[in-house]
Amino acid sequence: MSSATLANFSITQRGRPLLVHEGYSYIDNLGSGSIDSMIFVSLPLKNKIVRKIYHNGFYYCRSKCIYGTTYWVCDRAKQDNCRSRITTFDDKRTYKVTNPVHNHNHCLRNSFSVSHDDR
Repeated sequence: MSSATLANFSITQRGRPLLVHEGYSYIDNLGSGSIDSMIFVSLPLKNKIVRKIYHNGFYYCRSKCIYGTTYWVCDRAKQDNCRSRITTFDDKRTYKVTNPVHNHNHCLRNSFSVSHDDR
């Protein structure tokens, strides 16, 4: 009879699922894909319109843009010290969630203030 080996599941320091099987580690790349699947929104803030990303129940604000790569931080980064991040690559029209872990609850999406933008 052959013995079946079991796989161990755990979480990495950055909150990603980790599978260890026969000495090999496998990490799920939780968020990446086409930028067309992202929801870009424009939200009114005082006397201006702020552009944000709405992804998996959270809002992200643009932090900086360098050579076609845009870095987005969680909308609650300053208030809750949230470290979640998304990076978009304009030349490839792709994105990557560089840190999926939030330390706060989901944001409610206001239907009256959200308008879809074409990227």
